Amino acid sequence: MKYFNKNYINFIPIITIFLFFTSSQSYALDRGIVFIAVDTGAEHMFSVEIATAPRDVARGLMFRKYLKEKHGMLFDFKTPKIVRMWMKNTLISLDLLFVDRDGYVQGIEENTIPLSESIYTSDIPVRWVLEISAGSVKSFGINIGDQITVKRSS
Repeated sequence: MKYFNKNYINFIPIITIFLFFTSSQSYALDRGIVFIAVDTGAEHMFSVEIATAPRDVARGLMFRKYLKEKHGMLFDFKTPKIVRMWMKNTLISLDLLFVDRDGYVQGIEENTIPLSESIYTSDIPVRWVLEISAGSVKSFGINIGDQITVKRSS
């Protein structure tokens, strides 16, 4: 012990922080396809990231600078519940679809305001919320009562 240099003790916090960040598991969200059958008979396909873990649901599309057309994020709550969403730290405007356990759109919020802390709430318990680019609801003729089908990537 007499050869142990006390200066090494100063490096312990740095090494601890380094190990914490380098050992954190890198992960990617599950991916899938959401098909939306609208009342005109048309079906629209969206490529989605699927958020199920609480930290993924909490982060959502925060800090993203853009979202490609026909892409989005699907929040899967597994069990239907009243859902409250906001746009805090969300840099882009979105359309939100609140979807029940049978896949029917029960609520729509269009053109949300980026960075807003306004709360968007489902009127009834829903299993899913689909976030897509603002203007998509109008552009694709999506309405309450339309049905979605979710296909997860393997």
